[in-house]
Amino acid sequence: MGYAAITERIRGYSMLWRRCGAGARGRIEGARVAYLSQLGNVLPVDSAVAVVAGEIIALIPEAPTPPRRSRRLAESRLVTLFVWRGRTRGR
Repeated sequence: MGYAAITERIRGYSMLWRRCGAGARGRIEGARVAYLSQLGNVLPVDSAVAVVAGEIIALIPEAPTPPRRSRRLAESRLVTLFVWRGRTRGR
């Protein structure tokens, strides 16, 4: 089994555990432990590394948005000239 599959599975268990009530957490933890107990080594990393990666990924469930370009870089030359002319007309 690949480490990516284990990482995603652990991420799912962790996100579910964080969202549910205290009563269901024991069942989720039991399912997680049962899943982990049947795993062997995962190449190129072992299952312990995949578990830690899944837990870390679960802390940030939404991918970060791409960096926003500054308004100045995103403006076309035409818009820049229009804004500049509008500012200088009143002088």
